[in-house]
Amino acid sequence: MPKHANKAAPNKTRVEVLTADPEFERAVRDTFAIGGKIDLDVVTGTVLAHGEELGRDGVTVVVAELDASDEKEMVARITAAKKEKAALKKARAEAAKPAAPAKKRA
Repeated sequence: MPKHANKAAPNKTRVEVLTADPEFERAVRDTFAIGGKIDLDVVTGTVLAHGEELGRDGVTVVVAELDASDEKEMVARITAAKKEKAALKKARAEAAKPAAPAKKRA
């Protein structure tokens, strides 16, 4: 299980990056260190290993490095995307439901 950073301060954007490439990780850390307005959480690994765990706990943006030559990696990302879409659809449907009327007290 990846180690996640502390939750971002309310005025910061929280970015989560998934990569198995140490050079890419270093470049990401260098890039997001500038300015201090972004809370960065880097997860080391693959979508196959960590895809289901991404985007939780107040994460605003997820960047996932994919190995397009690895069919299992691509299937894992597609499966996770379908689950995310279904969860979003369910949340929107719940939000659109009218509130139940309050019960009257006798």
